[in-house]
Amino acid sequence: MKKILIYISLFIILCTAGGFALDSARAKYVDEIPPYCLSFASIGAIFQESRLDAWAKINTDVEEAEIKKVKASLGLGEATWTRQADKKSSHYALFQGSNSYLITWEQNTPEQAFLRITIKSSDPNASLAQYENRITGLAGYNWNINYTISGEINTIVDDQSMQVLMDTLLENLKGRQTNNYRYGDSWSATATSFIKPVIPNYYHFESALRREKESGKTRVWIGIPEIQNSY
Repeated sequence: MKKILIYISLFIILCTAGGFALDSARAKYVDEIPPYCLSFASIGAIFQESRLDAWAKINTDVEEAEIKKVKASLGLGEATWTRQADKKSSHYALFQGSNSYLITWEQNTPEQAFLRITIKSSDPNASLAQYENRITGLAGYNWNINYTISGEINTIVDDQSMQVLMDTLLENLKGRQTNNYRYGDSWSATATSFIKPVIPNYYHFESALRREKESGKTRVWIGIPEIQNSY
C-alpha cells in the first residue's frame, strides 16, 4: 500500500512539474512573438511586411567611404550590392532571402549629404531592430528611426467593425489612445503603450485601417512611432 501511495505521489509531482514547464514554455513562446504579430492575429489580419527607415544628415562629401562604413555596420560589408546613380543621388540595393536593403545617398551641398537606409522583410519574425542597434554607434550620424508594419484582412468591413478592429489593435498592443482620425475609408489612431514596447524602446505608435473596395480587402498598418508613408 505504501509503495502505491509513493508511486501516486511521484506521479502527481511529475505531472505538476510538467504542467509548470509546459506553461512556462508557452509563456516564453508567446513572449518571443512580436507584439504586432499577435495584434494582427487578434483581428484576423495577415502579416505582409515589416519596414525600417533610418535617415540622417552628415557633414561630408566622401560618398564611397561613408557607404562602405554603413554597409559594414549593418553586417553586410562583404555582400554584393548593386548601384544605380543619377545627377542627384546614388542607390545601393541588396536582396537576401526575405529581406531587401536600400541605401540612398544624396549630396545636398558640397559640405553636407543626406543618407537613408530602408530595410524590408516579409518574414514576420525578422528582427529589424537589430539593424538599428548596429548603426547607432556610427560616428557623425544622428539617426531618425521609423518602423512600419503592414498586413491585410481578406474582406471589407463596415464602420462598426472598423471601430472594433481599431479598438482591438490598440488593446492588444497595450496602447492608450491619444488621438484618432477618420477620412472616408481610412481610419487611424495614435497611442502610447505604458506596459510593453511595441518594438524594443518604442512605446508610441500609430495604427491605421483602410478599406480597399476594388480589391475587396482591408489594409492594416502599424507605424512606430508613426506611419510615414501615406495610407
